Amino acid sequence: MVILAVLGLVVACVAMIPDWASLLAADREPVRLAPTLTPVGTSPTTGKATAPAPAPSPGGGAFLPPENLDRFVLPGTNLGLDPAARADLDSRPPRAWVDDSGTPGADLVYTYFDLERGRGVVLGSGPATRPGSAEDCLRFTQTESLGAGVSKGDLAPGAAFCLSTGDGSVAWLKLMRIRDQRSRSSSLEFEVAVWHRR
Repeated sequence: MVILAVLGLVVACVAMIPDWASLLAADREPVRLAPTLTPVGTSPTTGKATAPAPAPSPGGGAFLPPENLDRFVLPGTNLGLDPAARADLDSRPPRAWVDDSGTPGADLVYTYFDLERGRGVVLGSGPATRPGSAEDCLRFTQTESLGAGVSKGDLAPGAAFCLSTGDGSVAWLKLMRIRDQRSRSSSLEFEVAVWHRR
């Protein structure tokens, strides 16, 4: 059992080594409205995820048409009282809640300090406009990785993200507004598109 755990850790570490040749040859640069995004717990020179995008299945592709939300809010939190707002983008419709128990199933976790990815989630910078397909969004998670997340101070309206969830859904989020709340951290209002797997 220990050997399998160590082998899994080695495979995961190797997958994080960037494929510099493909990054240099990439002909598509993402639009960056918030160029100061800094991955939480990583340096700007950290490698990016390079897992291949899933191939569409015959007969309609691997994903359902996107579920579009003009307004999806991650509420602000009180430091110490309710330390995290969580979002489940796999649920239909996507949902957000606040708790301090570390409820499993969260794809995004918004704390008083940052916006973090949930377990099994790959988060990357995304294009300013909704990608044409889930596969397009997946490419951004591979080439524009944000590591564990984004510092709260680096979040600004216009910032866009692509992510793949642990359950296989793909989501594009564009930060539209940051709403100040006096006794809590600011709530985040996103435009969202989610592609669920068939």
